[in-house]
Amino acid sequence: MPSTYSPILRTELVALGEQAGTWNTTNNNNIGTFLEAAIAGTATHSTAGAADTTLTALNGTADEARNAVINLTGLLTGSHNVICPSVSKLYLVINSTTGAFNVTFKTSAGTGVVVPQGSYMFLYCNGTNVVNPMTGSQLVTPTLTSPTMTTPVLGTPTSGALTNCTGLPVATGVSGLGANVATFLATPSSANLAAALTDETGTGAVVLANSPTLVTPNLGTPSALVGTNITGTAAGLSIGGNAATATAATTATAVSAITPNYTSALQSVSMTPTVVTLAHGLGAIPSLVTLALVNSTAELGYSINDEIQVPNSMVSTNQNYSLSADATNIYFAQRQVNFAIVNRDASAITAITAANWRHKIRAWK
Repeated sequence: MPSTYSPILRTELVALGEQAGTWNTTNNNNIGTFLEAAIAGTATHSTAGAADTTLTALNGTADEARNAVINLTGLLTGSHNVICPSVSKLYLVINSTTGAFNVTFKTSAGTGVVVPQGSYMFLYCNGTNVVNPMTGSQLVTPTLTSPTMTTPVLGTPTSGALTNCTGLPVATGVSGLGANVATFLATPSSANLAAALTDETGTGAVVLANSPTLVTPNLGTPSALVGTNITGTAAGLSIGGNAATATAATTATAVSAITPNYTSALQSVSMTPTVVTLAHGLGAIPSLVTLALVNSTAELGYSINDEIQVPNSMVSTNQNYSLSADATNIYFAQRQVNFAIVNRDASAITAITAANWRHKIRAWK
């Protein structure tokens, strides 16, 4: 009976009674040559040009396909295939070719894998197709020292330090951020910061400590405030301290732009002793009470509604009155016999006509 050959490595299987006295040569080839090539041998295969090439696969004779390592060489002028036998076999394929074209390692009828130039790839022929056994594989507890990885998919590492990493996209690469925070980190504007905050008050630009410009701010009740350079009106501003002791001239200047908390109706000027009691409704003793003489019929150079500020109390030969207050009322005691004022043109001091004037009383908290 003649010899046969193994289907994968194509080693010779000597039949019973064959090769008497010479079977050792065949056995040495099978074990010493062919098996060694299949485990550690290297075959250099030229794949120059653009046409497909096929690894040699010979029964009982040295060939290319039996080797563990296939080194592809030659100048490529077009992309093409290198064909291996359609039997189970693991290869290490080295692409040592030149020329800007692809080489695909495959079976004659199946699919294969492109081997990039300059790379080393373990490829497995499963008898039908050539596949990359490393695709989708996992290394268990490896220790890699300074590896260079190209576009790796790392999955979810259990640990890692990103100290020297660059190029991380904030908008999509960082999880756990609040709404609009990534937008602010990428473009740190005042508007984007306001959108990222959840408890802000007001609108506009971010305000820093030194010399900010505030637009219609509501300051609430500051614990301290220096108003040295404040200008404009101050409607509703309360006067603190013992303002009632201010002189009439100082009072008129200080409160000219301040709205009083209480203003009386016009009171008649009486030439007989009278006490006028006015409920001010402030709920506390006013800090300031003023008296004005208001013209109702023009005389002495004054026009209707002209006001003359009057001191809060006066005692003289012909003019006696006082102005006082408690937490409920303002008391205006007048005992005028002959109330005189300076004419508008300062030409004389003249007694007024009582019917041509009225009193007006104002109070501040």
